[in-house]
Amino acid sequence: MRIAITTPTGRVGSAVLRSLLASDAQLVLLARKPKSLTTEVERRVTVHQGDLADRAYVTRSMVGVDTLFWVTPSNPRADELRASQKQMGVAAAAAIEENSISRVVNLSSMGAHHKSGNGPVDGLHDVELEIGRTAKHVIHLRPGYFLENYEMQCPSIAQKGCVFLPVSGTASVPMVAAGDVALAAARALVDEGWCGRIVHELCPPPATFDEAAERISAALDMPVRHVQVSDEEARANLRKGGLSEDVANSMCELFQGIERGTLAPASEAKQRDASHWTSIKEFARKSLRPRFQALQQDSLAT
Repeated sequence: MRIAITTPTGRVGSAVLRSLLASDAQLVLLARKPKSLTTEVERRVTVHQGDLADRAYVTRSMVGVDTLFWVTPSNPRADELRASQKQMGVAAAAAIEENSISRVVNLSSMGAHHKSGNGPVDGLHDVELEIGRTAKHVIHLRPGYFLENYEMQCPSIAQKGCVFLPVSGTASVPMVAAGDVALAAARALVDEGWCGRIVHELCPPPATFDEAAERISAALDMPVRHVQVSDEEARANLRKGGLSEDVANSMCELFQGIERGTLAPASEAKQRDASHWTSIKEFARKSLRPRFQALQQDSLAT
């Protein structure tokens, strides 16, 4: 089996790659920055460097591929994020059709069944439609809100004991670790027993942002509060972080979708057994605690 993996150095893609390296599959990597790959990995795979929006590159790189793991990365500086995402979806659909790729596992998002109103997820809705046009057998994985988003909050946790987000503490959303998503993707990629078009929600039971802060508190052994900031403040901070105006607006709309309840699983989609999920506290202990402690040490050193 020849499997293509996009974004092999990203959060989910890198974990999928690590998992599949243990299989007998021949791996083809489509990477924008392959220098991030280790020499050992490069010896065991075929690497094609390029841009996933480049239809010719994507099609050429997937010659001879049987199964595809497709991820649509967000360009933080895109003038029009949704148009950028759709362009990548069009490239994926063309490559699938021209190379007769038999199976596709597409990383989408919870809420992608809605046409609009969920920020960056709107573009993933378009990608699902594009891939659905040409893929005979496809699984659309729709994970919930990534717990890894809290990694960006570590400085404010260390400095002020707060998580600052443009959403109320009582708003709830399924929160999932990238490792759990990667595991589901890797299993689907090597499983040849499924067929047709499937939507698979990867969504644990929802938690409120206040509850998430409490569980992070327990993992870090310090008080952590969720603090709602205005869209204007969040947008300004995102712009300072290098995001384009459109991407910053889109991220704010994502949290508006959470508040409204539109960023939620589709009722008709298949759900995975919730007993397998990484808990918020476990994630915080393994991922946030080391970052938090490093920030504390840096602060003491200065």
